[in-house]
Amino acid sequence: MLNFSKVAFTTTASGFKNYASKDFSVSVPAQNLAAGNAVFYTASTTLDNTKAISQVQVRYTNLEPHYRVVQGETILRYPNYSTPDFEVGSIVYFSGGVLNVFTYVANQTGGTVAVPAFTITCRAFLFLAPFN
Repeated sequence: MLNFSKVAFTTTASGFKNYASKDFSVSVPAQNLAAGNAVFYTASTTLDNTKAISQVQVRYTNLEPHYRVVQGETILRYPNYSTPDFEVGSIVYFSGGVLNVFTYVANQTGGTVAVPAFTITCRAFLFLAPFN
């Protein structure tokens, strides 16, 4: 049964009564990727999602200025969508009480590309469900 005494209506996350968040990241070094190659990184943090509604946001710091909400998968084609040199994609999964953001960087050209150093910066929000 829904317990309305635990429901908060707000435009910012700080208004939620039962709310948890974590910031975490992993660095990607500058590197050259040959045609068809990819590299993989995982950023992880402990965050139990029991009875929680989660939202995970990812920003590829040094590649773009804003966060993206990960719903299924988020993809950045760099430097632009129509003619990318490489693609960066992330998915989110829980393993026990650990939240993981798995990210790949894949070469999208027929030759070697230079991938600049960047940071996969993650923000996770858990809005604890208002159930008894």
